[in-house]
Amino acid sequence: MKTFWRIIAYLKPYTGKFLLHTLTMIIAVSLLGLSISFLDSVLKLLFSGDSFTTIESLKNSPFEFLDSINQFLINNLEEKSKSRALTLAISFVVGVYLLSNAIRYISQLLMNSIRTKMIQNVRRDMFYKTTDLHIAHFEGKHKGDIMSRFTADLLNIEQSIIATLESLVRDPYTIIIFIYLMISASPPLTLYVFLLIPPMALIVTFIGKSLKKNSLKSQEKLGWISTVIDEFTSGIRVIKAFNAEEYVKSVFNKHNNEYRKQSKKVLNKSRAIPIISESLGILTVGVFLYFSGRLVFEGKLQYTLIMIFVIYFQQITQPAKKLSQAYGQIMKGAASGERIFQLIDTEAHIKESAKPIAISNFTKSIQLENVNFSYTSEKVLKNINIEIPKGKIIALVGQSGSGKTTLAELILRFYDVDSGRILLDGNDIRQIKLFDLRNLMAVVTQEPILFNDTFFNNIAFGIRHPNQEEVLSAAKAANAHEFIMETEHGYQANIGDRGGLLSGGQKQRISIARAILKNPPILILDEATSALDTASEKIVQDAMYRLMENRTSIVIAHRLSTIQKADMIHVMDKGEIKESGKHGELIAKNGAYKMLFELQKLEDN
Repeated sequence: MKTFWRIIAYLKPYTGKFLLHTLTMIIAVSLLGLSISFLDSVLKLLFSGDSFTTIESLKNSPFEFLDSINQFLINNLEEKSKSRALTLAISFVVGVYLLSNAIRYISQLLMNSIRTKMIQNVRRDMFYKTTDLHIAHFEGKHKGDIMSRFTADLLNIEQSIIATLESLVRDPYTIIIFIYLMISASPPLTLYVFLLIPPMALIVTFIGKSLKKNSLKSQEKLGWISTVIDEFTSGIRVIKAFNAEEYVKSVFNKHNNEYRKQSKKVLNKSRAIPIISESLGILTVGVFLYFSGRLVFEGKLQYTLIMIFVIYFQQITQPAKKLSQAYGQIMKGAASGERIFQLIDTEAHIKESAKPIAISNFTKSIQLENVNFSYTSEKVLKNINIEIPKGKIIALVGQSGSGKTTLAELILRFYDVDSGRILLDGNDIRQIKLFDLRNLMAVVTQEPILFNDTFFNNIAFGIRHPNQEEVLSAAKAANAHEFIMETEHGYQANIGDRGGLLSGGQKQRISIARAILKNPPILILDEATSALDTASEKIVQDAMYRLMENRTSIVIAHRLSTIQKADMIHVMDKGEIKESGKHGELIAKNGAYKMLFELQKLEDN
């Protein structure tokens, strides 16, 4: 139940509105009880053939003012006619019932507002936490599982726990009101009616506990399905190129079948609860009719009271049924709630310093002092010592897996070093405000990261109030303006999911335009041209040279021809720096760099 109370805590900002909802609900239920109580008078008038004889029976009612209403109707009966009294009585019953429904609708409107706002706030907290999470969290988790928590799990909470909240408040009061009326009318009959409630509650509780376990497994399987679909849509070209459709289908069918089995168990148990409730309910009605019939035969009970009692019982059965299902619904939603709060409670590995240093510019250098780092137990970077002076171009080269990208990500503080430190203008970057640190940098990666939005918004990404002329200027500097204007809607044209409507070179130029517009003092280029053909590479390279002008640049290069003019080249191998120097110096050393350079010359030929 801990998860349940955590979800209910989201109700706190709307306590006033919830109290108003509760008040209107109480009024609506009370008016409903009033209209049904007074129906006894109408039935006796219809079937007794005499006058209103219900004054005594209504004196024990919680609605004391019925006495005066009854007296008014009796006066009408005595002074005028029975039909006149009947008209007034039925008008009163119908009028009060309609008023009850109108107030009940107002109560539901209030609850709908609370319900949607609670879900909105849970979703907001989930997304905010997701944006703060460590990079490694997304690399170690299935994207489909995260998506499943935002969609299926959140919907499950709304349809189970939050939807049940209204029932938990309204239905107990409804049951109390009508039980009171039943006891006032006949204590023995009331006792007969509730003989079977304890066993019903025990059965429902048992089913509810097992339902939570199956619901949790079901949501996990749905996460796997989302992952398979995401991977299929992302890798459709590779899948078709390798004729792997049948393999993907088999993987999907495996998870789809497992999800079906778990969903079936959840549905079977969910459906069992109302059926058991109804079965116990009809048994209760059978017991009630048997004992009440015997009391009528013995002259101890008026037959009109049986009809009123049936109406009372009908008003109790629906709330009782919902309450009996509430525990099962809460347990079902609790499984999804646990998955959601598991995400919200995930600890952020990259934490802001207690007293962060605010910076607005870069003036001297970046220094890596004795930096060591590992993702697991094996070290990825070993005793790295590098200085990156302001305005210089520093290149990192080496075989794949040598630690080049990891080093750049440490400077961005996507990860924290295991030992050693990284200094920016003499300040440990762990002490610098994260926003300020990353605001000094821009990144252009090998695989451009674009969004399903317009050219304009992709270039202006992260800029709060982008200027039209500045966006156009950045696009022109990145050699992107021409192909953008060739589209039907120009800068307002949508580029598709992940830029799917663009070529590789076009995507990269949009990424460069984004970096140009940000205009950072520090630039990180992570193999930005390695995936391009020769023609596209030349166009992108021209744009990159413009981008690098008057900036401190960290260039991770696969093609050594692109970094020959670098102020310093560091050759990395297995997490260590093997050689450092300018292009000519490294060639003269006849070491690892020259070997890489000669190998690439052979590949190019």
